[in-house]
Amino acid sequence: MMRAALVALALLAATPATAGAQFGQVEPLTLRGDDDCVRTTGAPGELALPATDGVRFAQAARTGIQLGRTVTMGKGFECSAAVTRASGAGVIAGERGDSVVVSVRAPGGDWGAPVTIPVESQWRTDSVAAAVSDRGDVIVTWREESTGLDEGRTSYRFRAARAAPGAAFGAAETLGASSSLHEVILPAIAATGEAFVLTSTAEGTDLDLRVRLSVYVGAQGAPFGAPTALGLGQWLSTPAMAAAPDGRVLVAFSDGTSQRVAERAPGAAFTPSVSVGDARETSVTATLVTLGAGGEAVVAWARYARGDVQFAARVAPGPFGAPSRVSSPLLPEGFDPFYASRAFFAYVIDGAGGLSYEAAYTDLVLTGDGRAALAWFQSGSTTVPALLTTPLTGGAVTRTRGGRGVESPQTLRALTLADGTPALAWTEPGSGSSYTLQLAAEGVVERPDPAPPRVTIGAPRSRTLSEEETLRLPVRCDGPCEVGVAADSFTSDISDTVRLKRAGTGVLSVRGAAYLAPARLGPVRLTITYRAPGAKHARTRTVTVRIARAASVPFPRATDVRAVRDGGSIRVSWRVAGRQSETDSYFVSGSRTRSIASEPSVLRAVRTKRSRRAYSVSLRAGSEVRFVTVRTSFGFSPRNNVVVPVR
Repeated sequence: MMRAALVALALLAATPATAGAQFGQVEPLTLRGDDDCVRTTGAPGELALPATDGVRFAQAARTGIQLGRTVTMGKGFECSAAVTRASGAGVIAGERGDSVVVSVRAPGGDWGAPVTIPVESQWRTDSVAAAVSDRGDVIVTWREESTGLDEGRTSYRFRAARAAPGAAFGAAETLGASSSLHEVILPAIAATGEAFVLTSTAEGTDLDLRVRLSVYVGAQGAPFGAPTALGLGQWLSTPAMAAAPDGRVLVAFSDGTSQRVAERAPGAAFTPSVSVGDARETSVTATLVTLGAGGEAVVAWARYARGDVQFAARVAPGPFGAPSRVSSPLLPEGFDPFYASRAFFAYVIDGAGGLSYEAAYTDLVLTGDGRAALAWFQSGSTTVPALLTTPLTGGAVTRTRGGRGVESPQTLRALTLADGTPALAWTEPGSGSSYTLQLAAEGVVERPDPAPPRVTIGAPRSRTLSEEETLRLPVRCDGPCEVGVAADSFTSDISDTVRLKRAGTGVLSVRGAAYLAPARLGPVRLTITYRAPGAKHARTRTVTVRIARAASVPFPRATDVRAVRDGGSIRVSWRVAGRQSETDSYFVSGSRTRSIASEPSVLRAVRTKRSRRAYSVSLRAGSEVRFVTVRTSFGFSPRNNVVVPVR
């Protein structure tokens, strides 16, 4: 019986799966390190994992994840990129101290000794990225931050270094002038030796922030030329770029109204960008693009506040087809979308650009059977990973869910196995400095999970909570278990996890729970997630606890709100009921509509004072502003705001 099962698994590993085949998970791996560095490399089935002072590679298959070689990069190395090609060419890049460290592998060769690209004094690196072509051309890019101040602000500059196949790196080049508003830098390289660098620089201030997008092109052996301006993109929505072996390049970005694509045919200049779909959004739009050797391509964009993912695809060079869309709400029910808006983020960073962005925590890939695959989430839940697939010829988006974890996935990766089958990899936090690596793919026959434990949740240790007091819930398991708790709100730190190696008891804690509780003893719902150690799928249930917030907990409410127009300004006044803090703010915004989901046209923040009961502020706003909203910053729920018309 066992031998027959093993033979069946071996056949599955050797036979390409088809769309709609069974989607199953292999047995998970528990690993040590920081899962932020878990990457797909670009080679079929290959993953790059963090290792002490280097990178470890792993191969994904329907039979499981096989750990491979570790490449040591030097003490203190921080991984930023690990990219390989089917030809065997590869590059590993990251930071060590204030220098960029790189290792290169030629097609059919071995990883070379780490090479240090020095950084000039008074500068330090961030945002390291790298790309490699099939024949072994390599480009490494990074942003440098000045250790001094220029007119009171930090200055940044964009840098790039290239190496031809089998050759050493040339001198690093500075792209453009330094600026305090430089943000994104992304590389790509073709098998022609042509290198491409996409940069973004913020413009404007406060609610008018945009990003200027430019592409630098450098022929092999020649310096980068003057940049090509692609247009203005939406701030906080990072662009994406992909290059084919023949030098064809796509750049995709959102301008806040439409999703746009600029294209460069092999050896030609970039054409003006064209719209491929709707990208109206008040929050962040995440953009990804992938490009095949024959010009087949797909652009994907996810709108966080609107809660959807769209795909525009083509099977050959030329126009993209009509986009396909799938609903995918990420913000929890009852969440005030203002706290995910660009206006709020502009306030947080004091209305100026110059942000750095982490590498995308998801991937978009082309499959072997003419589909595109994106790693994302199950609709309405950021705790359940999912693989979204859609045909390049157009059609509906298929969502296939992975296993629910006790905690939310930290990294989502889409990849293809050796035969082109789409797969989904993700990580879950573990105990201490460990994490669990999960893999699901079409055609995997899943082993049954161990039986789930019986979990009992006891009464809270304290029912009346002060501002700093955690909600402590006793938990009992009848066997080894992993148990998590999450609040149905973004108000608190949300979650905690207990892991027991044997039957016994533990305590789950929810910080900030006082802000979930009513003034008098009342019900608060919590979600409990649990499974046996090593299980791939967790179970959930909802529990209700009766708690109250202490009288000392700040919980102000705006009352008697008035908004009166006076020429080019709106005078807003309000009174406050309830206890206030000395460390928070009221957010006063003006918008065209009453909807709290509309992007504010103007925003002011007013600091709270414990002894003060009446507040007023002026908004400089035109006639388009017809409604004013006053929000307290004591929670992300719409119940903490008041909307009034402008008189």
